[in-house]
Amino acid sequence: ESSIRNLREALFEGAVVVTIVVVFFLFNVRASVITLVAMPLSLLLGILILKVFDVGINAMTLAGLAIAIGAVVDDAIIYVENIFRRLHKGLRLAAFV
Repeated sequence: ESSIRNLREALFEGAVVVTIVVVFFLFNVRASVITLVAMPLSLLLGILILKVFDVGINAMTLAGLAIAIGAVVDDAIIYVENIFRRLHKGLRLAAFV
């Protein structure tokens, strides 16, 4: 029970810190919401995939999920920033157009 409580506290504190950092770096509510929605969706999908393949959640899988969430948030920030930059410059968004 103690480890589950500590995990919940760490997840909550991490989510708050990530939210503050994302809002601080993007300075745009819509872009921040897009980025912050990517985080729980990717975590949920990762847990569902673990369940489908009957893999238990242990310290190793939690560490992998934490690293993956960091990468997803980083990529989401980069993609949203590039989209907004291109929209403000009037460039097309399609890669092959």
